[in-house]
Amino acid sequence: MRRLLVVVLFALWSLPVQAFGCGGFFCNSATPVNQAAERILFARDGDQIEMHVQITYSGPAIDFGWILPTAADVETEVSTNSLFTRLDQRFSPQFRLIDQYEPGCEFPQEPDPFDQDGAMGGAAGGGGPPPPSVNVLSREVVGPFDRVILQADNVEVLFDWLQTNEFQIPAMAAAALEPYIETSVFVAIKLLPGNDSSDIRPLRLRFTAPTPSIPLRPTQVAADPDMGIIVYLLGAGRGIAENYRHVTVNEAAIRWERGGDNYADVVSQAVDEAGGQAFVTDFAGGHGDRTEDLFTLRLDLDDLRAVRTLAGLVEFASELRSPDLQDLVRAVITPPEGVTVDEVLQCPFCYEADAVAVDGAALAARIEDELLPIWDELTALFEAHPVLTRLFSTMSPGEMTADPAFDFNSDLAYIDNVRQAVRYVTCGEDGFPDFTN
Repeated sequence: MRRLLVVVLFALWSLPVQAFGCGGFFCNSATPVNQAAERILFARDGDQIEMHVQITYSGPAIDFGWILPTAADVETEVSTNSLFTRLDQRFSPQFRLIDQYEPGCEFPQEPDPFDQDGAMGGAAGGGGPPPPSVNVLSREVVGPFDRVILQADNVEVLFDWLQTNEFQIPAMAAAALEPYIETSVFVAIKLLPGNDSSDIRPLRLRFTAPTPSIPLRPTQVAADPDMGIIVYLLGAGRGIAENYRHVTVNEAAIRWERGGDNYADVVSQAVDEAGGQAFVTDFAGGHGDRTEDLFTLRLDLDDLRAVRTLAGLVEFASELRSPDLQDLVRAVITPPEGVTVDEVLQCPFCYEADAVAVDGAALAARIEDELLPIWDELTALFEAHPVLTRLFSTMSPGEMTADPAFDFNSDLAYIDNVRQAVRYVTCGEDGFPDFTN
């Protein structure tokens, strides 16, 4: 039997699709610690909620499916992978260990090996009640997706429609979606023919709701133990979880000397001690000085239009590390026969200059038409909401019994994402610093 995979909300994830090594064309050393965590961004505009949700999946395109219960007036567009990559790089917790040496010891400088961004998305009629039905409110192409918005009388007819129309949502998700039938519509997506898992984009949704909320209960279907959840909240004040606890971590348990590489585990312990439903605040404060160039194109499109070979493209390598740009680059490269695009990007200097064709004009056109409008909208969104909050939690399936809702409190203090600790270093018997004590 063919294996079916599903992403219910954002529950089923895997390793990033583009896992190039650091010897490759798109190496990026600023890698967040918690790659497995799922990421959502919320912004509230009056009675409207804007939601960007990251969808991570690798596997056969035919097995991909995703469904989300939401408000009836929902509108959908594709978002950008760069959103969460760049937010992680600038607002993930950073753990900096400062050494204070005993007088007389050598090596008086204070090494800071982690000084870089990243460290760490009706009434019945006379003939009796009508049979259960599905109402297709909208079905259209959204980026690489066949996107449908459905309203259903019960989960049985909902899943009959999804299966008939080849949306790969397994029957085991039905019970988890049952509580949303009367109050929600359902956004479901699958990949269009000709697309694969590398073409998956985050989804932007806009709908009417009193507060931002994550329909987390369906996530039980496919969640792993201690699944990471990162929530970014844009508003006029610090974001909070209304119905979940706020916890702080035991900083003594952090491995400071290794840049806090066990931070997710320490958060898990704090959340578990609070009953399994809690968030820590990684950052809260004004973001303007960190996001004014968040969505800035750092290359000249006229120069890019003239590129015809891989050698010419390599000159733009540092500017093309954005995940969105990487996706577009892959589509304009024609590799030699028997070679994949990934193999070319892993070792661009392994091929003759004219052996790999590149359509720079097509790449520039796609950047202008597909990417820059999204970046412009996100820039306006951040400018309209001066305060950013990053919340983090880990949850196991048995803890996903309540949908976390969020609000804003301007009276709460801001929290920096840069944490510092002082290590007092004494001299050993040889007169040199002893880091083992």
